[in-house]
Amino acid sequence: MGVAAAFLLFLLSGCLGAAALNMPVSSPFGLPATALFPLLSGLFGTSTLLESLRGGASVPEQHREQVSLDPGEAGGAIAMGSTAGSLVGFLPGMSGGVATVIAMMCKKEPKPSFVILTLSAINTANSFFVLSALFLILRPRSGAAIVVNELIDAVEWNGIIPPPDLVLLLISVLIASCAGFFLTTFLGGRFANLIPRIPYDKLVIGIIGLIVVMVFAFTGLLGLLMLSVSTAVGMIAPNIGIRRSHAMGVLLLPVILMLW
Repeated sequence: MGVAAAFLLFLLSGCLGAAALNMPVSSPFGLPATALFPLLSGLFGTSTLLESLRGGASVPEQHREQVSLDPGEAGGAIAMGSTAGSLVGFLPGMSGGVATVIAMMCKKEPKPSFVILTLSAINTANSFFVLSALFLILRPRSGAAIVVNELIDAVEWNGIIPPPDLVLLLISVLIASCAGFFLTTFLGGRFANLIPRIPYDKLVIGIIGLIVVMVFAFTGLLGLLMLSVSTAVGMIAPNIGIRRSHAMGVLLLPVILMLW
């Protein structure tokens, strides 16, 4: 039942993407317009926010606890996450969430700390490998890689020594990762104490309102229609007990049809 429901959601979101991506969206204010904005915002943004409102979700009080993880288990999580992250960096259509699901299939009943460590390793490895893929196969595999590809002329990596631009980019990623670690350690606890004081319902409603305004500003009334339909499709997944990631068919099915 779960497999059939996931397949149907994949087909439904894929048909939505195939139809919407061929529609001529335009901004009433002359801003850059793309149908992906309302589609992805509805499938994975507003649908999730509305579900949290309906379920009465709230941010609980945060308490700092010392987490201990066996060195061998930590090494396994890092190795597993790094391997999955490298696949995300090279293979099209794979996200960090998909890589995490694949990695978790290799571990029975993983601890929350193991999942967090694996996900962190996936995202860190992906940052390195997505840049390497840009210079190895000359194809960007992420939004950041697309921006980098527009800013510099990526030279194909043929020899043993990597291109100078790639070396500088990898050094930048390493510095940013180290800085992010210390900033997260320093600011994480402070923000954790602050967030429970914010009215959750008002925050969610405000974010939904901001998304609606931005969708109208960038894609007009047609974009609002796409946002409404994609939100309805995105709310199907949690109500029938499957993962919302199956709605990535909104991109994968049109790509499959285009390459068929």
